[in-house]
Amino acid sequence: VVGRINSPFGWRRHPVTRRRDFHTGIDIKAPRGRAITASKSGVVEYSGWMGGYGRGLVIRHGDGYSTLYAHCSSLSVRKGQSVSQGQTVAHVGTTGRTTGPHLHFEIRKGKSPVNPLRMLR
Repeated sequence: VVGRINSPFGWRRHPVTRRRDFHTGIDIKAPRGRAITASKSGVVEYSGWMGGYGRGLVIRHGDGYSTLYAHCSSLSVRKGQSVSQGQTVAHVGTTGRTTGPHLHFEIRKGKSPVNPLRMLR
């Protein structure tokens, strides 16, 4: 999604709880409804409600990596569906614990979070 990173990966003060916590992804501020596209091809492992993450999805990429897209207003894909890099998978929203419209984006290697800024560009 095109937007500005307003919360980077790493330690921070949580914008809702005000407690210090480790942010396992990046938050990209963007207008509600803006299209979110898959960062890489893969298979949708989960699509639905994710508690504090709100409406979200996980794409498994087959190389040990997965990506998570959260706080979406709507989801465009279902579990088990194959997706291509650049395909619209969701739209920016404010679902879950959030203070405004943005995409929470994570990259994981196995179960370990990876700084997305080291892998994107």
